[in-house]
Amino acid sequence: MERRLLSRGYSREEVDEVLEWLEEMGYLNDVEMARDYVRVGVERGWSRIRIIRGLKERGIGDEVISEALEEYDEERVIRFLRSRLRAKGREEAIRFLRNRGFGWDIIRRVLADE
Repeated sequence: MERRLLSRGYSREEVDEVLEWLEEMGYLNDVEMARDYVRVGVERGWSRIRIIRGLKERGIGDEVISEALEEYDEERVIRFLRSRLRAKGREEAIRFLRNRGFGWDIIRRVLADE
């Protein structure tokens, strides 16, 4: 939020004031935002790597990321990916998963029940 406001030409004073107000009102909460991001990522079948990258791009610190990743449900991601990849051939499925940041351990588990 801070970077976005500064890049749009707001002064440091204005940005600090707005951020302080948002925090006081409970609208800025990195932990909740990170947990929500992880939940959405799980629902969409994202890899841990993609989620971590997305959180870092949003300026979330490593400690908050680690805490939020406790919400990552690997089994749910695997079920989602299996249902999505049923119609694809084995090689196409492997390429799809590798391009999305999944390691071989997850790829093997996704493809195991084919």
